This record gives sequence, C-alpha cells and structure tokens, in this order.
Amino acid sequence: PFDLFRFAAIALSSGAGFARRRFAGEAARRVLPGLALHVDLGPEDRFSAALGYMLGTSAAVGGNAIPVGGAGAITDALVRRLREAGGVVRLGASAERIVFEAGRPKAVRLADGEDVPVNGPVLADTDAPFLYLKLLADVGLSGRIQRRMQRFPRAWGTFKVDWALGGPVPWTSDEARRAAVVHAGDSLDDLTRFTAQVRGGALPDHPYLVIGQQSVADPSRAPAGQHTLWAYSRVPSSVEGGWSAHAEAFADRMEARIEGLAPGFRQQILARRIVTPRDLEAFDPNLVGGDLSGGSNVWTNQLFFRPVFPYFRYRTPAAGVYLCSSYAHPGAGVHGMCGFNAAHAALADRGL
Repeated sequence: PFDLFRFAAIALSSGAGFARRRFAGEAARRVLPGLALHVDLGPEDRFSAALGYMLGTSAAVGGNAIPVGGAGAITDALVRRLREAGGVVRLGASAERIVFEAGRPKAVRLADGEDVPVNGPVLADTDAPFLYLKLLADVGLSGRIQRRMQRFPRAWGTFKVDWALGGPVPWTSDEARRAAVVHAGDSLDDLTRFTAQVRGGALPDHPYLVIGQQSVADPSRAPAGQHTLWAYSRVPSSVEGGWSAHAEAFADRMEARIEGLAPGFRQQILARRIVTPRDLEAFDPNLVGGDLSGGSNVWTNQLFFRPVFPYFRYRTPAAGVYLCSSYAHPGAGVHGMCGFNAAHAALADRGL
C-alpha cells in the first residue's frame, strides 16, 4: 500500500513539479519531462510525471530492444507467426463496414463490395472514430458515443527527417556518440516554451527533438563507414499555408538544432527525406494529422476514458468486435499490449 501511495503521488504530479522536487540540477530535471514529450504531455501537465517516470524506469531497468535490420523485422516476425497458424494477410483491401447477422459479425465488407466472411471475433487495429463511426455504422450507437468519437481528442502531429550520413554524428558529448537515442532539449523552460508553441498552432522556433541513431546500435543499417539518422519533433497537425510551404525550412531548423550540439553535422549529410504530418496520414490513415499516439494522452483520454467509457477494456458496443490499436489502453508504444489485451478479451468472451 505504501508503494501504491508513493506512485499515486508521482502520478498526480506534473513532470516539471516532480523534477524540481527530486533533482537539483537542470540537466537531471529535464530528463523525465522530456520523456513525457514523446506524446502530447508537456512539463507542466498533470500526470506527465507518471509517463516520464514509467518510460525512464523501464529503460533503466530493462533497456530498449532494437531489432536487427530495422523495425520492419518486428512486422515480418508477426506475419510469419500468423501464417504459421494458418492466417492470411490481405494488402490494399480497405474495410468499409462490418456486416452483422443475429447480433454477431458475419463479414467485413471491403471498399470494392467484397464481403470477407467472419467465423469469429473481429479485432480492429484502426483509428477509434473510424471503427465506431464507419465500421460500426449499422450498430446504432448512442448519441453520446457518436459525439465523443466526432470530437475525439487527437495528439499533436509529427514532423520527421531521415538522413543518410557519410560518417557518425560528431556530437560534442561522448555519451551521445554511443547512444541509440538522443533527446535534444535544453531545459525545463525550453520544453515548456516548446509545448506552448505547438499547442498554440505554431511551428516551434527551438524544436525539442527525439533523435534515433539506428546504425550506431545496428551497423547493418548502413554501408560500412556510413550512418543513418532520423529525428522527429512534435508539431501542429496543420500549419497556415500548408506543409509544402514550410517543410524545407523546418527541416533546416531541425538540422541547425543538431548542428549546435554536433558541429560539423551538416558536412556529413549525403541525403535527407522529409516526412510531414500529412505524409504520415497518407502512409497510414490511422495516423490522423500525423498523430502517432492513438489520440491524446491527456488524463481525460486515458484509462476508463480511452477511447470512450464504458468501452475501455477493448470491447465495443457490438458483440464480437474489439479495438486492438493504440487508441485503446495503454496507448502508443512498441509494447504490443493493446493487441495482447484485446486478444485475451476476445478469448475470454469465447470461454477460452
């Protein structure tokens, strides 16, 4: 009970408040609030301490696994397991509606009119509003649930740049040269200002960056002697004038941020690719407005409210249909728990 009380005290705190109480130096104070900014929780936001604390302790205790060959290796492994169990993967087949008979799923109707027969539960790895308002359009949802989905709170957009480099990033910090992930944030005030600018709809003038050095951890991702790098910043989902008018300049701003921490970085650049929030949504319609988080992570969109009360435990108003994406608890991250928990809910409902 005492440990639960201690964690509750952390969970109710803002990241900045917790950091100021626990740490004396600015370098330490910015760490946990910076981790919470992996989603749309700023340093002064309620409950941001809990997320930063969870991410920090899990990284310190268990570390972060990195798949050899890239994140696609995880997808490939899951597809192999599915096929070994007799599953089939259909690509380029857009689902339009779940068809019901006698109150149970009968088929999934595709955009071309084909009905894919269903002999068991349907687990939807989709945007929650898409599931509730489109796939379940024939269910007759309550007005409250429809309004919730129409106003579903989204997280910020994401702006990402990929680089091909002629050599390693020349960080002034030895630790950064060895790290698989580097976070670039100067101080609590810097992170707070960044949060205010993004929430206000402005492109941040001093972007907080999460930087991935894949080839430092996995040399197979680049030719010998060369390196790959990516960085992303949270941004508004849309900007005045459109992303085509701002993308190059903001990518330059991100490069300047890294150059300030690693003089000579720009001289190592062989090529770069820019990915805007609009590009992310075009690549995956679940990433609405470049939201990588499955919706906002503010406290009113967590636990019992994710995605909507009382359907927070993966089940939906339609029997036999489950939400298994990051729009369900516990949200985004390469942990697989949304699908794992949804699968167990489906099995439990079948008495398995």
